[in-house]
Amino acid sequence: MMPLRRRPKRRRSAYTRPHAKRPYLTMVLVVLAVFGGLAVYVHHHTAHYAIVLNGKQIVAVASKEDAQAAFRLVQLKYAPNVPDVVTFTEGMPVVESLKTPTVSLDPHAAAEVLDRRAIVQLEGYAIFVNRIPQVILASRDLATEAISLMLDRGMYNKQGIPTFKQRVTIDVLHVSKEKIGTVPAMTPEQAAEELVHPPRPQVYTVKNGDSFWSIANANGLLVADLDKLNPGKSHLLHEGDQIKLPDKPSAVTVVVRQTK
Repeated sequence: MMPLRRRPKRRRSAYTRPHAKRPYLTMVLVVLAVFGGLAVYVHHHTAHYAIVLNGKQIVAVASKEDAQAAFRLVQLKYAPNVPDVVTFTEGMPVVESLKTPTVSLDPHAAAEVLDRRAIVQLEGYAIFVNRIPQVILASRDLATEAISLMLDRGMYNKQGIPTFKQRVTIDVLHVSKEKIGTVPAMTPEQAAEELVHPPRPQVYTVKNGDSFWSIANANGLLVADLDKLNPGKSHLLHEGDQIKLPDKPSAVTVVVRQTK
C-alpha cells in the first residue's frame, strides 16, 4: 500500500489575510489622535505668563505675545487713532513668568480683565486754545506738527505770515478714564482738521427719556435754540430721532499778515 501524501499547506496571500487585527489598529490610532489633540489643547490653554501691574498679577496668558496683544487691545479701545497715549495709573504693565502654570485666557478675554482691574488714563500733550484743551497727541513733537499743519492751511501766498487769532499752546495733559472722550486723542493730521475745520452741522440722536430741555441742558443751549432748528418737534420726540444742534465752529482761526 502506497503511503498517503499530505497535501501541502496553502500559503496565504497578503491579499487574503483576515482583517481581524484592523479594528485594534484603528482604535490605537484614534486614541493617539485624541491624546495628541488633548495635549495640544492643554498646551495652548496653559498660562505660563502673567500681566503684572504695580506688583499685582492681573491676568494669566499663554505667551508674552498674548500679553502684549491684550495690552494693545485696551489701548485701542480708548484711543484707536493714537493708542500710545493710553497708560495706567498703576504704571506700565510688565510680563512675568509664572512659577505654577494655570489656565490662560485669550488676548480678548485678558484685555477685558485688564480693563476692569486697571485704572486707565490718557497721558500726552494737548493743544490748548484759550487755555481749554481741545485735542491730545502722543508727544510734543506731534502736537507741534499739528500746529504747523494748521498754519499751512492759512498760508494763501508765500508773502503771508500765518498766525492764530486765539492763544494756542501745548502742554502735558492727563485725562482720567471717566473723562476720556471729552478730549479726543488724534494724529497731527486729524488734530489740524478738527481745530481749523469750517463750521459744520451737528445732530443728536434721541434716547429713551430725552426731552428738549434735557438735550438743551446737556449741550449748553436754550430750549428756544432747539425750537428754531427743529420747529414742531418739541412734543413729538421718539427714540432714534435726529435733532439738529447749532453748527460746530472751528476752535482756531488762522489769520495771515501780509509782509511789506
